[in-house]
Amino acid sequence: HTQRIRLTLNFVNECIMEDIESNSSTPYLTQISITILIGILTTTAYLIYRHFIDVVETDHQPEKHKKHFSKPVKKKSLKKKPTEEATKPVDFDHPEFISDDDAHPENKMLRLRNLNKTKLKRIVKLKSHYIVMRDGVKIAADVYYDGRMEATKKRPTIVMGTRYSRAFLTKWPFQYILGTKFQFKQTSIINPMVERGYVVLFFDVRGTGSSFGFKKHDISYEEEMDTLDITKWIVAQRWSNGVIGTFGASYDGAIAEAFATHNHKNAKADGRSIKAYVTMFSPFDYYRDLTYPGGMLNTGLMHTWGAFTRSLELNEPVNNKVIRSKVKNYLFNGAFAGPPLILNDNENADEVRSKIISEHQKNWDPRVGLFEANVVDKPISWLTGPNNTLNEWSQRLWKNQHEAKTPIMIVASWYDASFCRGAFKRFMTSQTNYKRMIIGPWTHGGDQNASPYARTRKAHFDFTQELVSFFDFHMRGHHDDTNMHYYDEEHPNSVALIRYFTVGDEAWKETSTWPPKDTTMTPVYLMDQQKLTFFEPILNDEKVDFVDQLVPDYNQGVGKNTRWNVVLQQEFSSLRYDLTKILIKQSKMLRYVLPGTSSGYEITGNAHLSLTLSLDDGQDGCLFAYLFSRHESGAMKYITEGHLRLSHGAIHASTLADDSVHHVDTYHDNASSTAIMEHVFTEKDKLTIQPNSPLQVTILFEPISFYVKPHHDIVLAITGWDKHNFNDPSILSYLPTSYSIYPLQSSLHLPIIHR
Repeated sequence: HTQRIRLTLNFVNECIMEDIESNSSTPYLTQISITILIGILTTTAYLIYRHFIDVVETDHQPEKHKKHFSKPVKKKSLKKKPTEEATKPVDFDHPEFISDDDAHPENKMLRLRNLNKTKLKRIVKLKSHYIVMRDGVKIAADVYYDGRMEATKKRPTIVMGTRYSRAFLTKWPFQYILGTKFQFKQTSIINPMVERGYVVLFFDVRGTGSSFGFKKHDISYEEEMDTLDITKWIVAQRWSNGVIGTFGASYDGAIAEAFATHNHKNAKADGRSIKAYVTMFSPFDYYRDLTYPGGMLNTGLMHTWGAFTRSLELNEPVNNKVIRSKVKNYLFNGAFAGPPLILNDNENADEVRSKIISEHQKNWDPRVGLFEANVVDKPISWLTGPNNTLNEWSQRLWKNQHEAKTPIMIVASWYDASFCRGAFKRFMTSQTNYKRMIIGPWTHGGDQNASPYARTRKAHFDFTQELVSFFDFHMRGHHDDTNMHYYDEEHPNSVALIRYFTVGDEAWKETSTWPPKDTTMTPVYLMDQQKLTFFEPILNDEKVDFVDQLVPDYNQGVGKNTRWNVVLQQEFSSLRYDLTKILIKQSKMLRYVLPGTSSGYEITGNAHLSLTLSLDDGQDGCLFAYLFSRHESGAMKYITEGHLRLSHGAIHASTLADDSVHHVDTYHDNASSTAIMEHVFTEKDKLTIQPNSPLQVTILFEPISFYVKPHHDIVLAITGWDKHNFNDPSILSYLPTSYSIYPLQSSLHLPIIHR
């Protein structure tokens, strides 16, 4: 630690002197160097603190699964030589590692957290390989394992694939802080898995990182088949027992699902190789959840994400339009030098890197290709494999996976694009008897707590705890106190559990149906004078045609710190979902207010807004609706939102048959049809819109569980454009100058749990 501080101080001194000599009016080098110094000092202090005292934060872990430590545990000095007993191979099947007799009954992970405090300390080692695919393309993979693992002892494997580079080489002076090779998941995921007795394989998908080949498009048929080749390679290794679990977040979660789709059969594993998989913050339907939610191109995300991935593929500096902060842009580009290569003795690093990049040059560019994919049933020129429409592209993965019936755990967030809606569809259509879902208040990836009531932005949920328990249960048969909560007392032969976080209550809850059984779909009626009411109005012919005028401003938006741009987390910082300051300033918008109640109520499920409207001109329209909770002081908390391109307003009629709650028994195979409403988004079902002709549309809000506190109003805000997130220039010429909204013929439908 002293050496790191000394090197950093020298670096700061050089930067300051260079700024003084150049008489710079904007001393960026000084700012950057001081930022680095503060970061180094803070990190070093934290490492020294953790060296002596182990602290586990669990602010947002479910109450019954919280960890309890009676007192801090002091770690032994790392300078001590390992004893003879500590160098012996570890038997992870020994009762010491599968029993919680000496632990607090609510502390599922005490033994995992304390493994590095015992005399049986692990040593995580790494070997890098190129795995050759069926077409000759070489895939770069890192294998992490316990250095004291017996050569004859076969182990289960956790496999992860990524398109964001499996690791990065570091530059001076960051190599003194991060080491010469940095892996973002090493501390949080890889090391705990290795400590638990798994071998971890982490690889770059074709066309990315240090892998050869190119991407015809994302999640291509070739990428899918690569997962089968990698599975076969793992099974053939002498250290493998043929039992494999797979895990991934975001895009990498789709790779995990591809492994489960092409589930290899082998004798070692007594059946199929893939025993369980986990997908986190991952889209289910690439059209509806990510690229065209509501039928509108997500330009804010796709342009920045496309630029970011292109930079990684070609080993180029990330553009400052992606990471807009100059300091953060410097830190990212200045710290990392690209992915580590896997070289033979006679190979030249520059030549190998040049060859890899030349193949990556052929990768598709989503910033161009996605403009072609504006409906789900139109053949797409760049799609490969047996299916060439977006519907078939999205469905072929989960359709085949359901036939394999692989146990699945899904982790999602209320505030992550439209991924939570997709997570419910994935959960409800899965045919496995073992499935569970966790929905929290996080940003994409789970780093930040996005609840407007959160006391701190840092998320404290222990994702590693959930992963290890899930994989232990399905891959190693450890049915002890650490994972018996996977069983449901009412359905002992099936495990289908949804654990969700209620914002406002700031509490975890569980259900086996969605929405929960005590939910009532409650209509809320729009009135004149921009009011909302629970009571159905008695209307006469004069009132029923009352109109509220909405004039969209096509130069305004709601900012980039929304749920639609957090997938990239381009600022790598805390994100607050508070759109109210921007929305209130927009005079060209409609706001309807529902007065608060004395007892408050919970909104849990999928709300929707039924609108009757007409276009004063134009051939198509776009509407955005937002829900807020407003305190009597005027402070507003974001609840959820929905939007729609009006020509895509067609919806499956069976899902809107009545206003009753469509309860879904998640133990049934056909559980999804009535719980999650969906627009069709097909070319043949597009609506023809005539100006001044009344039109009925339904705007679907993103799922949420939110407690509206006593005397807090509900505010419904409606606007006509969002240039920051859905600025598709191809449709602007079709949009109207104004809308006529018929409030007395419209209604908001809220899934309410009364208290």
